[in-house]
Parts: sequence; structure tokens; C-alpha cells
Amino acid sequence: MKCFYHNDEDGKCSGFWVAFNARINDTDLYDDIPQFIEIDYRIPFPMKTIRPNEQIYIVDFSISPDEMRELLKITKNVTWIDHHKTAIEKYEDFEYQIRGVRYDGVAGCMLAYCYINHMTAKGEGEIKPFELSMTNDAPRFTKLIADWDVWKFDYGDDTRFFQAAFNSLDFNPRSEEWLNFIHEDGYENKLIEEGKIIIRYRDCWGKNYMNLGFETEFEGHNCFAVNLGYCNSEYFKSLSEEKYDMLITFVFDGKIFKVIMYSETVDVSEIAKKYDGGGHKGASGFQVKELPFSIK
Repeated sequence: MKCFYHNDEDGKCSGFWVAFNARINDTDLYDDIPQFIEIDYRIPFPMKTIRPNEQIYIVDFSISPDEMRELLKITKNVTWIDHHKTAIEKYEDFEYQIRGVRYDGVAGCMLAYCYINHMTAKGEGEIKPFELSMTNDAPRFTKLIADWDVWKFDYGDDTRFFQAAFNSLDFNPRSEEWLNFIHEDGYENKLIEEGKIIIRYRDCWGKNYMNLGFETEFEGHNCFAVNLGYCNSEYFKSLSEEKYDMLITFVFDGKIFKVIMYSETVDVSEIAKKYDGGGHKGASGFQVKELPFSIK
């Protein structure tokens, strides 16, 4: 079995629910340890590593419809769990039924929890339709990670503090650190308290770093851009929210630029699609060899 998970908090938690609860049903074919493989959109999907009839999970991540067709020729045992608007739209007329759940507006980790614990028998058998009520009994750590990923903040600043501390630890789907959430009462509160200090430092650092940013125009919108990777819109907190239509981060990895857009008024997922990217209405990204906006 191989589980491909997106390389962020939501993807890691999605992978955890597969590792912790999903039934592995290809052990008769392959007597080896299930593999959990971190992936992002800069990395080509490793199709040649997939074995005939192997059990495959793809969580909080998507491959193109053409890649999915190629994958299904190798194995029909594919489960895809995702919540990204642009990815779901690409499969509207897809000719094959794929196990899993795709639902915009609910984080990938929450969908993985519901799929494995409520919609199916540990990932197997008949699939019940997803209902929002299935999320009610999810553990608190999953709710906090999901709250951050879909940017709802139903839990206020606790979501921010928890996320900051979570990222300071080396989580992967099979990390023993997850068991602290399962067995230790109040472990989330411990991380929330640690996160308060981390956020205080980050906000001060981010305010100073914005001096390296610049104003620009992109797709007809007034924007503020900064050369910064592995961040989010929280890093722009020191800027006036009403001054810009869109906030942009970009970073060069030696081969390609990764661009992320944030906005509360512009559907940036539609812009991302123009550049073969994707994401959500308020936060989306794409990759290009040359920046499509001017650096002033």
C-alpha cells in the first residue's frame, strides 16, 4: 500500500487517519510495510513505483485526470480524498468512479476522518454519503488542523496558536507524536500555550520582513508581493487589509517559481487555473518559470 499525502498540516493529518485506521487490503499481494509518501505539486507523481493492483490512497492532494487514467490502468484499488475546488472541478465529467470523498469547504483531514470512521468500514465496503454531522465527534486536534486549513477560525486564536506549535514538531502520518493526542488529555492545550510564544515572534519577524516586499499589479488587481516561501497570509498582518486586492508570496527553488495568492475579495482559484494551478477561492497557487507580474 502507498499513501500519497500533501506536505502540509492538513495532508499530514489526512495521512495519519489512513495510517491509524484504514484497513490495508493488498497484504496478500505484497508482504511489506505500507509506505506514506509526502508530495507536492513540484514533484512528478511516481507512476512507475505503483505495482499492479496495489492499494493506493491520495489524500489532500490531486493528480491530473490523465494521470488518474494511467494510474487506474495499473490498479483499480485507488482511494482519493480531497477538498480543493479546482481539483474537484477538473473531474466533473470523469468517466470512472473513484473511491473516496471530494468536498469543497471541509479540510482534507476532516474528510479522511469521516470517510474512514463514518462513511465506510475503515475505508472498505459501501460508501455512505458525506454529511457535515459526521465531523462532530472528530478529535480536537483534527478540528483545529481543519479549522486552520479552511481558514474559518471557529476556535479563534487557539487555531493559530495550535498550528504554530504543530509546525514546530516533526509530524508525519506514522509519527508517534500523534498518539499524544489520542492518549494524553489536554495535549492540544499544551501546544496552544507553546504556540502563543511562537506567534509573538513570527508577527514581529513578519512585520520587519514586509519591508522587503513591494506593490505590483497582477491580473488587473492591486497587489502586495514578497519573496518568501513556506508562509501564509498571516505574515502580512502588519499591512493595511483594505489597501490591496491580493497578497502574493513567491519563491524560486532553482528551477521554478512557486506563487501563492491570498484574497478576501478576489476568487484567486480562477486566476490560478489560468496558470495551470489551483486551490481555494481565498488561497491558491501556481508554478511558473518566469513571474507574471513586475518586480518594482
